[in-house]
Amino acid sequence: MENFEWAQLNRGKHVIKLVSSVPLDVFQIAAPSHLKGWNRVSVETSDKDQHLSGTSVVNEQGERYRFRRTRRGHFDQIFNFSPGENQIEVTGLNLTSVQIVVRRSSPLKLFKRVAISAILDFLRLGVRRRNLRTVLQIIRARDFKSFRNRLVQRYNQAPLASNVEAGTITPQAWMERFMSLNPDDLLFIDDSIARHQFPSFSFVLINSGGSKNEKVITALNQQLLSVSEALTLEDFDPSLDNHVGEWLVFVDDDIEVHEAATFSLAFHAELHPECLMIIPDSAEKSGDLFTKIKANPPWNLDLILGGEGVGPLLAIHNSVISRIMKTGKDLSKSKNLTEIALTAYGCLGEEAISRLPLVLSTTTEQSEQVLLDTTITEYLREVDERIFISQGLCPRTRRIHWPAADQEPKVSILIPSKDQSDLLERCLYGIYESTDYSNFEVIVIDHQSNEKGALELLEKIDKRDDTKILEFEGNFNFSLMNNIAAESSTGDLLCLLNNDIEVINGDWIQELVSQVSRENVGVVGALLRYPDKSIQHAGLSPNLGSLYGHAHKYFPSGSFGYRNRLAVAHQVAAVTGACLMTSRELWDELGGLNQQLAVAYNDVDYCLKARTSGYQVIWTPFAELIHHESLSRGYDEHPKQRDRLAKESELFVNLWKDFLDDDPAYSPNLTLESTNFSLSDQPRFLPPWRKRL
Repeated sequence: MENFEWAQLNRGKHVIKLVSSVPLDVFQIAAPSHLKGWNRVSVETSDKDQHLSGTSVVNEQGERYRFRRTRRGHFDQIFNFSPGENQIEVTGLNLTSVQIVVRRSSPLKLFKRVAISAILDFLRLGVRRRNLRTVLQIIRARDFKSFRNRLVQRYNQAPLASNVEAGTITPQAWMERFMSLNPDDLLFIDDSIARHQFPSFSFVLINSGGSKNEKVITALNQQLLSVSEALTLEDFDPSLDNHVGEWLVFVDDDIEVHEAATFSLAFHAELHPECLMIIPDSAEKSGDLFTKIKANPPWNLDLILGGEGVGPLLAIHNSVISRIMKTGKDLSKSKNLTEIALTAYGCLGEEAISRLPLVLSTTTEQSEQVLLDTTITEYLREVDERIFISQGLCPRTRRIHWPAADQEPKVSILIPSKDQSDLLERCLYGIYESTDYSNFEVIVIDHQSNEKGALELLEKIDKRDDTKILEFEGNFNFSLMNNIAAESSTGDLLCLLNNDIEVINGDWIQELVSQVSRENVGVVGALLRYPDKSIQHAGLSPNLGSLYGHAHKYFPSGSFGYRNRLAVAHQVAAVTGACLMTSRELWDELGGLNQQLAVAYNDVDYCLKARTSGYQVIWTPFAELIHHESLSRGYDEHPKQRDRLAKESELFVNLWKDFLDDDPAYSPNLTLESTNFSLSDQPRFLPPWRKRL
């Protein structure tokens, strides 16, 4: 940067203009050293070709605070600077000139902004019944501090983005920042290769038609860790050991290979000697511009089967080839990389497969793997010939129909409820009248209802043969209520269901039953939408905005999310107890819900217990419901509820502190600051040449 000095225009105003002779994706500057207290920070660029994507302040403790974007697309926010060093960071695309202005401000000016923001949000979005109910409860409790904190938090935190592109860093900038090699990086790699005995690599080109793509061969010859040989799949003979490297790298014939690909694979293999198959991330290009980063989760079989396969590059240890041959499979006859990966998975199991969160290959255009649908169909036919596949919710996806039992297992639907007769009646109507599944019972656990309409409804449904009413007294305890209901139920499967759920599709129970009846699946959750059809629940991920956050929250109807995730049933870290199905056998094995977690995290705790016992948690978009979220609950900012939430959060963290970063559906290259699966400008996995720092 050619100019990076703050200019003090008067006692309370500082200005800096950051100028670069080459376009950048980030400007970083230390705030004025004496800056503290309330200040207004404005960030602008005068050139319309420059795009601002984010502004944040980082304090001495490394805590990052992101600013809210204005309606004009700039960043202008009142912020309380803590004493000490604070760094201002501006991100964007093609930035060459950015001006930052800092002016003294006050809490009163902040409150004015908060009030205006709340009014504008109300005019734009309307008001949810839950929010109105919460405001009335806060006023009755005279807990005005909570009211103020809630409004300020809403203003300060930028609204969750409801599309993948609304991130703080572009794919092009991300590749330049984290995957490009500078002279120091090259020296580190050369030195590492000289000092280590890294394994050797042979490349096998897929879909080449028997001839080698010279562009790919040139890229392989430029690998920093040299390639032993390059073969086409037609030339590859799995029965021979003497002409292949210790690792075989299978690649699509039309890809670009990162020059540090073999070095990265070797470095990863040395750190993880137990892994026998490595699947790295990939990217897409349009011309010379990177347009998409395909950040992979750990091996997630359901995503592979229902979505886009494994990607354009994977590495398999040579020892696996002989194991595959003993099964009668011939890799040289494979149609695509997904078939090779699934064949290896059948011999290895999931434990020997490692995800490498580095972009080591790039496709120049979006292209389907050849005969991917045929590959998936043939694989599933070997698993169970009763499985069949139909078209998914969007192109390039599949719906896998898992076989159901010959006789429908009985499902016990457990519904905690208190008053709110309109909610409960709508929920029950959907179960009784709009559900195709017939072998079920409903158990309503009533928590001291006194509303006339609710009492009349309970009396009416208690006369049904398929419904039972249980009374519950004392403080609200979601876990205890469901445990009591489960003890009183007679079903083979248990379905936890909130009373504010609305049934919109008749096959929702059948879909949950078919998923939970699969081998090694312990818990299944549904797609829950808000009344405006935007996403409320599509699986829970750790550390996504809180201890556990809702992935793809607020994505609108018609959006299929990151890499079509919202169209594919797949493994997730946890699902919400608003609609959760599990088997009675597993429920008893795990001891039901943890009654110490009366309100918060009891559903996540159950899912984590299932996963650590060897079962998978599956979320499916083919069981779709409306969730009128928590209309009957109070608000957690009330001092009593706040203390309860803090205790339950502390208990949950103590129980699972060694497991909180484990997520089968997320990548360390994706952000934890939003639920939209956008790229992180602070990825939690760095290339080995950057880790040296």
